[in-house]
Amino acid sequence: MVAALGAAVIAGILQPTFSRPRPDLWDPILSETGHSFPSGQVIAATAIYGLLGYLLARYYPAQRRWIGGGVLGILVLIGFSRAYLGLNWPSDLLAGYSLGALWLIFCITLLRIQWMRQTDSRGQAR
Repeated sequence: MVAALGAAVIAGILQPTFSRPRPDLWDPILSETGHSFPSGQVIAATAIYGLLGYLLARYYPAQRRWIGGGVLGILVLIGFSRAYLGLNWPSDLLAGYSLGALWLIFCITLLRIQWMRQTDSRGQAR
């Protein structure tokens, strides 16, 4: 939940700041209002699917490569679909992936700190 909320806040602050219009190369299949840079959907997808992949890989370490490949595949398809539909420029997507990855690292760090605190208070590993 923190991953999704943080991604929405990041996009909500940065999109009006840059005020970049959406691509107008052809008639879009979908119409979307608002600004284009950075892609809020890509930020949220990177943070949410990345955190889900991290948790799954932690509890299923033998499947870590498959999980990582699946998450990466989903994120690439989301970015491709945003560009294909004419909703974002490639630079919007790259900025979204970068900001989403930074937010994901922050969320994982907080999660690991929480796990270490629980380990210290219980005296056992979680």
